[in-house]
Formats: sequence, C-alpha cells, structure tokens
Amino acid sequence: MKNPNQRTVLSIAGSDSSGGAGIQADIRAITHLDCHAATAITALTAQNSQGVQAISEVSASFVLAQLKAIFAEGAIHAIKIGMLYSIEIINTVTHFLNHHTTIPIVVDPVMVATSGDFLIKDTHLKESYHDLFAFATLITPNLPEAEYFSDSKINTLLDMKKAAKTLSERYQCSVLIKGGHLEDKQATDIFYSHSEKRYIEYQQVRINTNCTHGTGCVLSSAIASFLTQDKEISEAIRLAKQYLTEQLMSCRAAPLDTHFVRG
Repeated sequence: MKNPNQRTVLSIAGSDSSGGAGIQADIRAITHLDCHAATAITALTAQNSQGVQAISEVSASFVLAQLKAIFAEGAIHAIKIGMLYSIEIINTVTHFLNHHTTIPIVVDPVMVATSGDFLIKDTHLKESYHDLFAFATLITPNLPEAEYFSDSKINTLLDMKKAAKTLSERYQCSVLIKGGHLEDKQATDIFYSHSEKRYIEYQQVRINTNCTHGTGCVLSSAIASFLTQDKEISEAIRLAKQYLTEQLMSCRAAPLDTHFVRG
C-alpha cells in the first residue's frame, strides 16, 4: 500500500525478464529512494546477461490506457522515460505528456542494450524524439545515443561538451551525457544546463564490477526520484550518481554471476 505522503515517480519503459534493467530496475531504485513507483510498460523483453532473445511490442493504445489509468489515480511528481521501442509509442507518449508539461521529465533514450542488442523497432527515430525531448527536463543519453542525436562523433571530453551543448540547443532541454564508453581511468559524465548555459563535470574512478546491466536505468530513475524533492537538476544528478556508486560498490561483493545493479 502506498504511503499517502510518498511522492510518485512514473516509469514509462520496457520490461526486462531478467529483472536487471528496464522497469524492474526502475521500480527498485525508485522504491529504495522512498518514492512510490507507478509504471507504464511499453514492451516485454526476453533477456538475460547474454543478450536479448525476443521482444514483444505493447500496442500504443494499451500504453495510452496505462497512462490514463495512472493519471486518473492521483498526482505524479516526476516521470522517467526509458525504452519506447516504436515510433507509434513515442508519438503516443509525447501527445499524452503534452497535457502534463509541468511535471519533471527525465528521458533516457534507450536504443541499445548493454549486450549490444537493439531495443528499438525503428532505426529512424530522430524526428519523433524531437517533440518528446522538447518536454524533457533532462535527457540522459550514453555516448552512442549522444552521437546519434547530435550527428557527431565523440572521442574526447571536449567532444562530449560540444555534443551536450548541441543537444541542449536543438531540443531546448538540459543534457547529461554519460561517458562510460570512453576508455579513461576515470568515468566522466558531462552535464549541460539549458537554463544556466553552463557545464558540470561529474568524475569518479571506475569501479571494477560485473554489475553493469541496468546502470543507466537506475541512474535516470534516481534522478527523477530526487527531482520530486524539488532539487536543482545538477544536485539531483549528483545525488543519483552517489546512489548508483553505492549500489555498484555493494555489487563488488556479490556472486560473480550477478550482472545487474541490485538497487
């Protein structure tokens, strides 16, 4: 039963049968941070640490039905958006959120799983995402996603900064580019504030762990959870990254066959 004083975070994302990423990871992180997790499932995936074996698309009409049911129940204090899978679903979610633009929205534009498998049905999504990003408080692409949406190649921190600014100007939102794919001793994420027109670098030493499945899901859900507390975006990111680091550190003591952040 929901605590009446709890803030509610809505996750709009795909289901991961392994429980490691997707909406399952979102629920763990949101709940762990003392918020109530509401969900709208966009796709069902059969996957594990070895990869994605199958994807079953949820119809856009059923995604809409879930959203209507959730918003009819009570207040939503933040929204995290992950895997949307198809242009029809992106357009449906975008049209619905057009009526709820005052809510903080964190978009993690999931396109490829950690295993390298595609999590999208259509590969030409830029135009559809353009309208969705316009509603976002923050988007959190990883390097390949940032390259795709910024039409640029990213090999250095300077490239990351240029791409973050390009995305912010193009989509009129703040941007956090996750730098985990760069082969540096430190993992550096670049935040560009749309309102303040400034950069913040979040740096930390890489953590040696097998638990990499679901890290992006946990981070974006944690950011959304902290935004329900009226935190500034940069502070919500800092707290979310601190939370993710704590979870990754705890994973180092987990069995070797554990591949996801436990939250």
